Amino acid sequence: MLAKAARQPTTLLRMYINQHCGSEPARDGDGSVNIDVECTAVIASRLAPTFNLLAWPLLCGDAVTVESGLLLKRRCHKNVRYFVLRGPAQISGTRSMNPFSHWANHVRQQYQLGKITLVILILLGLGGIGAITQSLLTVKGQTDYPAPGQMVSVGDHRLHIHCEGHGQPIVLLESGLSGWSQDWALVQPELARTTTVCAYDRAGYAWSDESPTARTGLLAVDDLRTLLHNANLHGRMVVVGHSLGGLLAQMLAQTHPDEVAGLVLIDALQHDQTFSMDPEAHARYSRNMDLLTNSATWLAPLGLTRLTNMPASVVLDKLPLAEQPAARALAMQSKNYRALRTEYLAVDSALDVARKLAPIPAMPIVVLSTNAQSEFPPGWETEYMRQHWIDGQRALARETGSQQVVVADAGHYLQLERPKLVIDSVLTVLHQVRNASKNPVTQDGN
Repeated sequence: MLAKAARQPTTLLRMYINQHCGSEPARDGDGSVNIDVECTAVIASRLAPTFNLLAWPLLCGDAVTVESGLLLKRRCHKNVRYFVLRGPAQISGTRSMNPFSHWANHVRQQYQLGKITLVILILLGLGGIGAITQSLLTVKGQTDYPAPGQMVSVGDHRLHIHCEGHGQPIVLLESGLSGWSQDWALVQPELARTTTVCAYDRAGYAWSDESPTARTGLLAVDDLRTLLHNANLHGRMVVVGHSLGGLLAQMLAQTHPDEVAGLVLIDALQHDQTFSMDPEAHARYSRNMDLLTNSATWLAPLGLTRLTNMPASVVLDKLPLAEQPAARALAMQSKNYRALRTEYLAVDSALDVARKLAPIPAMPIVVLSTNAQSEFPPGWETEYMRQHWIDGQRALARETGSQQVVVADAGHYLQLERPKLVIDSVLTVLHQVRNASKNPVTQDGN
């Protein structure tokens, strides 16, 4: 029984025939090589454990067939895609067996493993390309759009603060979760006509450095106080806080009332905001935010948030046109997403701390609120959550003994949607603070 190899067998095939079968293969008149079937089986069984699918074309050319009972049909495509196993074949005329079965299973396994490996390599390659692209574009953004203000050391990291105007008291602008100094672009220049107005970026956002440790709650307040001291900005302030920034403004007034002369709280977090929330609603909101912030933290370094156009800020289109290119570049930095997650994870603990602090002392305060849920985090879109927010705003105005102004048809970012209202509210508080300083109240009330 003879196996007929390709018309032009490779040198490697002749070498293996001679080595394993003991003789040079015979040739037919047409130039093909006749190989004893038993010799073919020996070669296959010995080579199967070590030779994969790509080795057989080198050994056998186009095909190996057996004239008396097909033993193996080998189809060699350009990419060597597959093979077909046939049998059984009679070896020595007595025993029916398929000498290629072990080899065939091995090849199938290697082929499947190869496909999986290829997919993994492709994904790793794309991830590597994305990571390199993200790094290069981040550096480009920082080069193209340098910080407009000062970079001030606060210990183991630096914070960016941008001040405009002159005068006292200083107006400090404190941004909300995932926000930074550019959020105040429609408010700051107008207020700077009246006094010194400073906006800054908390650790990790925009131009500010990341901190080696989380700077949230009272630690964020400490960062701010160190920043102001090191930037030579002194005196009592009117603090304008938005959302989470409003909570930090309250905590500053609670812990250092001698440094705060007045407050403007723009859709600010109230101390009981999550504590008084329905547990199921809070759990649902927490799951949504945890998934969003965690996935963004992992995807951003691979450039996938950039690829899918998921910036860390939700209000880029509402900024002045001149600010948008820089804001878009900054919003795609990986550190922004890490800062967002760090602050989100600390919101409940910060609220818990704030509830236990001393009340805010009497001072000029305005509370600006919205009844709409535009630009709120995922999970706040239900009617229950909307009403819960409205109730919290009422409680905040009641607790602080302040005037509340409700804007029914605007979103969460009133400083961008209703900048004139915010400006007028700050000017009102400024006027009250200045009048109080001109006419100080004595201990006997006169």
